[in-house]
Amino acid sequence: MEELLTTIGELISTEINKVNDIEYVDKEMGYMFYIVLNDGKKVLLSLIESK
Repeated sequence: MEELLTTIGELISTEINKVNDIEYVDKEMGYMFYIVLNDGKKVLLSLIESK
């Protein structure tokens, strides 16, 4: 799952013009990263495993 989230982060950062950066959150907290937009706003993307 970590590989999938990393791939998604890379695609977002290279394909969407409004994205300035990707900041990965501590792995202890799970599979998450912030999408940092050009205006400084952040969007949290996380993967939650459920049964």
